[in-house]
Amino acid sequence: MLNKITAKKKLENLIEKYQNNRAEIRNKANKYTEADARREYIDPFLEIFGWDIQNKKGKSLSDSDVITENKINKQDKPDYSLRRNGTIYYTVEAEKPGKNIHKDLQPSTQVLRYGWSAGNKVGILTNFETFQIFQTYQKPDLERPNKPWKSIEYTK
Repeated sequence: MLNKITAKKKLENLIEKYQNNRAEIRNKANKYTEADARREYIDPFLEIFGWDIQNKKGKSLSDSDVITENKINKQDKPDYSLRRNGTIYYTVEAEKPGKNIHKDLQPSTQVLRYGWSAGNKVGILTNFETFQIFQTYQKPDLERPNKPWKSIEYTK
């Protein structure tokens, strides 16, 4: 895991990179995808916070820190399941930066359903531009999804 000073510098560099490329990324003509956002911004962000996205430690599949797009039941397949010692602590749903996760309810219903299905208390939704944290300890009402407990813009 990175020390606090190194992590802060890496995060500042990642945010600066995003800020410099933001207009091009958000330009619909460029067709910047969720996969692009995950590879360039979300994966590095999670790594800064200590999640071994690429399983560099070589842990077994059952013990690895991060599982991507792994089904937690017949219908739910979060983009990331963040685990410690094989237990899922957080599910993360990623979207492309051009998607307005403040207004589009589909991604928030997904993260609520994923967190509940995985037995987590917290689920995360991000398009890198915004990180939303949801409480997922109650069964979600998919007709009226909860608002995020916390919403943080990348500029903060």
